[in-house]
This record gives sequence, C-alpha cells and structure tokens, in this order.
Amino acid sequence: MKKKDIAAVGDTAHDLAQDIKADLANLGADALKVVDEYIAPRARDLADYLAPRAQDLGRRGVQFASEARDTVQPKVVQFATDARDALQPKVAQFASDARDTLQPKLAYLASEARDNLQPKVVQFASDARDTLQPKLSRFADDTRDNLQPYVDEAMERLQPHLDDAYARVQPLVDAGRDRFNADVLPRINEVVDSVAAMPQTQDAKDRLVAARAALAGELKLPEPEPTRSIGKTFLQLILATGLLAGIAYAIKRFLAPEDSGWQAHEPSEAYRRDAAFATEDALADVAPDATAELVTEEAPMVADEAVASAGRTYGAGSYVGENPPEEFFIKGNERSMKYHLPGSGGHTRTIADVWFNSEAAAEAAGFTKAQR
Repeated sequence: MKKKDIAAVGDTAHDLAQDIKADLANLGADALKVVDEYIAPRARDLADYLAPRAQDLGRRGVQFASEARDTVQPKVVQFATDARDALQPKVAQFASDARDTLQPKLAYLASEARDNLQPKVVQFASDARDTLQPKLSRFADDTRDNLQPYVDEAMERLQPHLDDAYARVQPLVDAGRDRFNADVLPRINEVVDSVAAMPQTQDAKDRLVAARAALAGELKLPEPEPTRSIGKTFLQLILATGLLAGIAYAIKRFLAPEDSGWQAHEPSEAYRRDAAFATEDALADVAPDATAELVTEEAPMVADEAVASAGRTYGAGSYVGENPPEEFFIKGNERSMKYHLPGSGGHTRTIADVWFNSEAAAEAAGFTKAQR
C-alpha cells in the first residue's frame, strides 16, 4: 500500500471519529433536555404523591407495633410463669434423683480413692522417715561433734573457778562442822537429856506403855500420882521452847557462810560420814526395828545398782571407765553407736562411753566406724 493511501485512510478515520464525537455530544444534550423537560417533573409529582402515604403507613406501623406489644406481653409473661411453675417441680425432682443416684457413686469413689491412697501415703511417710532419720541422726552427731570442743573449752575455763570456789567453801564447811560438833551437838544432847528427864516425858512414856498394853489386851491402870502445879509445868515448857529456839539460831549462825550466805556447797566426806553415823545411832536408840527395815530396803537397791553397773559391758576387747589401759585406744559413743579412731577429729572431740582395743571388737559390740 502506498503512503498516500495510508494517509487518506487516517484522515478518513479521524473525520469519522470527529463526527461520532459530535453526534454523542448532541445525543447527551438531547437526553439532558428530555430529563429536565419530562422525567424530573414526573419524579417530583410521584414523590409528592408517595410522601404523605409513606408517613401515614409509618404511623400505622407504630400503632400496630404498640398494640401488638400490649397484646403479646401479658401472654409472654403468663407463658413464662406457667413454664416456670411446670418446670420447677420437674427440675427439683431431677436434682433429687441425680443426688440420690450420684451420692452412692461419689461415696464409693471416695472410699476407693482413700483405700488406694492410704497405703501409698503410709509408704511415702515410711520412706520419708527411713530417708530422713539417718540424715537427722548424722546431723545430730555432727552437731554434737562440732559443739563438743566449745563445751570442753567452756568446762576448762570454768574448772579453775569451780576449784577456787570449792577451796574457799571447804574451810567454811569444816569450820562449821567443828563448831557444830564442839558447841551445838553437846547442847542438843543436853536438851535431849533434859527433855527425857522431864516428868511430862515420863508421863508420855507411861501412857504409851498403857496404850500398848490396851492393844494387847493386858490393860492395867497405873497408880494415881500426885498432881503437879500447872504453872510449874507451863514454865518448864516455855524454858524448853526457848532453849530449842536458841539452839536453832546458833546452828544457823554457825553453819551459814561468812561471805554472802547464798552459795550452795556440798558437805565433805567426813562430815557426811559423821552425820550418817549420828543418824544411825539415833535410829538405833529410837526404833531398832525400823532401822533394820530401812537397811533391808536399801540393800536390794544397792544390789540392783551394782548388777546394772556390772551388766554394762560390750564383750571382749572393751573397757568401760575413765582411765582405760593403753591397749584400749578406740573411743565408742553409746548414743550414736559409732567408734572413733585416734587421729580423727571425732576422737578428739568425743567423750568416750566405752573403749575398745580393736576395730573388730567395736564392730562385734554393734558399733560402726565414724566417717570423720
């Protein structure tokens, strides 16, 4: 095709497009004219016609809804009340039946759970006890072993003070005992002799003899004695009471310490022996039979203590005492049932309840070796 023909076709198409554009513009203007002249007035007329009718329809809808509400609401309330009254007994019956049905099952489940859990809880408690008891025992032993040096150190510090206090108190005790034996005891003997020589004492003895005779069926009335002066007897009783009060005061003054008077002290061995001999002599003079009974009752107690001390043994290779022979060098602790070898920390801290000459002897007695 030639270039002239192509240009001619292009010009023709351009003209055709211009014509179509002009036709469409004219067509749009004609459509707008038709809308303005014909459609718009008729639409306004239709809106004016429908607006009053739509408002009237809305008013009628509101009135209908109000009437429907007033009509339906009492019926709905009545229906709800009737439904509640009808369902409440059924719900209560259903709940009662469910409770009666489920309660035995729940009780059975609880019983089964208890029966199943109780052995497990008991086993758990037993396991916990078996697990914790050795640890607690070991902790107690370690604590005691750790604290023992401090206790020993405190005892070493206190021992000189105790010895000094005992050295100070002992002369006072000895002086008090000497004063008692030299001054108070003779006066007491004099008072006892004077009381025994009083007519009232003899009268009491005679009455005692008469009472014994009456109990034995050999009552014999004593011969009447001349009456004594009441004033004289009363005076003798006042003198005897005053003498006893003076003796008690003298005993308190002689035996009280001269420094503060509150320190407790232990009598010396000699003083205890003298007091024991004096008590035995007095008992022998007053009631020989009662003294014999006391001695008889004390004898089994002493024998039992001796048997208990003798039975405290741990077999061959053991020694119980404070100063063991040289071959007994292993310390045993009764409370922890452990033995400690020389050179260990426990051997230094432990106060031995029993000594062993070998580890075999300690293990044969039921002791185990301490770890530290």
